[in-house]
Amino acid sequence: SKELPAKYDNSKLVEYFEREAKRYRLHTIVCESCPAGDTPIALLKQARFRVKEFNSRADKITSYEDLKIAVQNQNIEFYPNKTMISQLKGLETKETLQGNTQIQKAKGSLDDVADSVMFAVSEFTKPQKKRRLSMF
Repeated sequence: SKELPAKYDNSKLVEYFEREAKRYRLHTIVCESCPAGDTPIALLKQARFRVKEFNSRADKITSYEDLKIAVQNQNIEFYPNKTMISQLKGLETKETLQGNTQIQKAKGSLDDVADSVMFAVSEFTKPQKKRRLSMF
């Protein structure tokens, strides 16, 4: 999981991931679907990388719940990174006036590393759909 700096030069993005693909087995590159992510997403797709667009508002609650269950069931382990653990523990669930649930960082804290981890592992923490096996 790696978050690029806000002023990252998009012209170097594909080169960066091509280098990383030689070092690691990249399965999917997860990018937040937002105006700032449009150009990087387009460049990565054009370079034939597998890209998953993540809508933070729509996907965040479900993905954090899936992550929490995966950790509780010991289906996933993390390197003990103090920043990540602190940010994950600092997340709060809040009900909005409209009756929706939001997951937010605690006042005065950050959640960029927690979000990055959640985005990165979201494909692997979703509950598996039950499949029907036909005997005929």
